Amino acid sequence: MTPHLEKLGYHLFKDYDFVLYAKKIQEGWYMMIGLTIHRFYDDQFTVDLFLARYVIINYTSFDIPWDSGRRIGEMLTENEKIHYFGNTITDHWWSLYDDNPIDRIIELIQLVEPRLIGDEDLKQRIMSSKTAQEWYEKVQAVTRIFQSGVFSHDPVYCPLKPKNGIPLDWFWAAETFTKEKGLHPSWAQSLAECAYRQYVLDTMPTMV
Repeated sequence: MTPHLEKLGYHLFKDYDFVLYAKKIQEGWYMMIGLTIHRFYDDQFTVDLFLARYVIINYTSFDIPWDSGRRIGEMLTENEKIHYFGNTITDHWWSLYDDNPIDRIIELIQLVEPRLIGDEDLKQRIMSSKTAQEWYEKVQAVTRIFQSGVFSHDPVYCPLKPKNGIPLDWFWAAETFTKEKGLHPSWAQSLAECAYRQYVLDTMPTMV
C-alpha cells in the first residue's frame, strides 16, 4: 500500500497502535490515514482518515470534533456502500485474502479524501477547539527549540536512543519544553513524535 499512498503525497510513519500515513494539505493542516489491525483476526484491518492541525492520531479531548476522524464507510452514501462493500455496513473490515484489497482501498481513499478536506464546517469546529489550538502551539514551540539547538541533554522520560525513526534531539527538545512550561515530562514523547512528523511534512512538497 505504501507506494500507492506515496503517489498521493502520503508519508509513512512508525506508530504504536496504527500503521500511520500522513501528508500536509495546507499550512497548519494535515491529513492522516490510519490502518488498524483487528484485535482478533490478524489478517483483517480497517482504514480511518483524520483531518487535524497536528500529526498524532490518539490525541483526543472533549472539544476536538469527534468526526475529525472517520472510517471510510462513514463518508460513503448508501449506494456507494452497496457498490463497494456489497452491503450498507459502515464499519467495513478488509482481509488480506480479499481480491485486490489495496486497489479498492486506494480508490476509496481518493473518493472520500476530498470530502473530508472540503468539510469547511469541520475545519471551523477544529479551529474553535481550544485543546487542538493549544496542542498545535506546543508542537510549534518544540520545533523552535529543536531548531535552536539549545535543549536539555539530561532526560527523565525520553528514550536513550532514537525511537520510531525519530532522532533523540526531538525528544530532548520536547522535554526541555515541558520543563520550561511546568508540564509533566511524560508529555515529551507525544510532543516529540508530533513535532518531528510535522517538521518532516512541512519540508516536503504539499500535495492534495
